[in-house]
Amino acid sequence: MKRGDDLLAGAVILAAFLLLARLGPHLPVFSDSWYHLGVIRAFAECGPTLHDWWQFAPFGRPHLYSPLFHLVNLSLLRVTALGLLDLARLFAVVTFPALLGAGWWAARCFFGARAALLTLLLLALNIALLVPCSLIMMPATYALMLWPFVLLGALRQRWVRAGLLLAVIAYLHFGMAGLVVLSLLLLAVFRRDCRRAGFGAVALGLALFGPWLAHLVWHREFLHTTGGRFPVFIPVFTLAGAALGVLALVRWRAPEAVAIGTMIAATGVLAWTGQDRFWTYSGFTFALLGGYGMERCLGRYGNAVALGLLVSAVSVTPFLRPVRHRFALPIPLQTTPGVIATPLLTLAWWQAGEIPSGVTPELLDLALWVRAHTTRDEVLLTADPQLGGCLFVLTGRRTTAGLWGEVMTEQLRQRLAEYYRTAPGWVITTEPSPEFGRYTVLRRGG
Repeated sequence: MKRGDDLLAGAVILAAFLLLARLGPHLPVFSDSWYHLGVIRAFAECGPTLHDWWQFAPFGRPHLYSPLFHLVNLSLLRVTALGLLDLARLFAVVTFPALLGAGWWAARCFFGARAALLTLLLLALNIALLVPCSLIMMPATYALMLWPFVLLGALRQRWVRAGLLLAVIAYLHFGMAGLVVLSLLLLAVFRRDCRRAGFGAVALGLALFGPWLAHLVWHREFLHTTGGRFPVFIPVFTLAGAALGVLALVRWRAPEAVAIGTMIAATGVLAWTGQDRFWTYSGFTFALLGGYGMERCLGRYGNAVALGLLVSAVSVTPFLRPVRHRFALPIPLQTTPGVIATPLLTLAWWQAGEIPSGVTPELLDLALWVRAHTTRDEVLLTADPQLGGCLFVLTGRRTTAGLWGEVMTEQLRQRLAEYYRTAPGWVITTEPSPEFGRYTVLRRGG
């Protein structure tokens, strides 16, 4: 039975990879990817830096994003023939299968082969784990994949391994590392046998992350939260499985289930600081507990449950979400109340249709014009954060705008506003024009 469960899990992961690989050259580059590509380009041109000189120019701001993801991509850029946009599409191909594989392997280590298969199928139901969690370059997604293995190390009293993984997560995404630390502390509270390992892992991880943490503390006035309300967004089967997982946790109090419970409790912080991330991460953590809950509470119907989840995973699934919500990409049935297409069906559907790339002909034409008519030391004047990020990636020209506007001080905001209002140079906006389609380019002064 274990072999059959593992083979089916491998087949689902392979199917996701093959579908994405066929789409590889056509996959979109959008949203957060432009920020991360900009950091990689800046590192490639002038080396790793502690100052964002390429955005919010000419002043820039402290570079506070954990650097590991960008350093890894810089290495890929230098040892391969890949370009920046190729990197974005490479990660779009491999991230979702990696997320499925990480969730399956974590559940298998915690709970065994059958629970792992059910966990994998619950993950494969969730379109939010594909869009945006995997098709956009998001270091937090890789930090999320590593999280359960930190707790696994603590459960097995391997605090050095757990601490090293915690440090890797911190250098991938500082916010995720905070949640991991909270889960380790909660595990130490609920499992006395894990206190030494939990506290040891936290101490080691913080010590290794200490230099970057000191950098964050030094520039703490730039850091602000941007919490906002976001309605429930999760597959019905995942939520039902998690409810069974809670029931099994209360009844049997297995230490592995307690560990996953601390992950869910820690993500509760995001209900106040970032509800969109709360539902995305819950799609992963609820599935880990849900596979266990289904295996323990519905064990006698295990084959039927697995078959039902498999049928749903390759077609449509009941989904709790607002019908008014629209994805950045075309998703089948996204206007149908109560259901939506799963990632596998969506990827299969995309094989026969057009996917908006995010790198439009108009944007490429604009970038060609900018490279031909401006010098490398010029600052492009734009107030659009997304456009500013795109232009630096495609042209290497600094811009007055940039992504993550919450990493800012009021003083810098005012200086930028004054510079944008009065400085001579090329002003680029997202207003349509006959010359540049969706964009307008004007020369001010000089």
